[in-house]
Amino acid sequence: LCNTKVTSQQTLLLHAEGKKHRAKARAFHAKQSEQMEASALDTKALTENKANSESLENKPKGEAKP
Repeated sequence: LCNTKVTSQQTLLLHAEGKKHRAKARAFHAKQSEQMEASALDTKALTENKANSESLENKPKGEAKP
């Protein structure tokens, strides 16, 4: 995330506790959760559209569409 090189575990922990790292981590996680939500909405819409089109295809031709 930060592209930082550290030489010990203690240095890594100190970096992770830093203000800049925490801000980058929050922004990264917020962006990922937004992308996951958008993906879930797209999947739901595709599933609903497919179900609706299949139900219309299965109706007899003489039947009126709602």
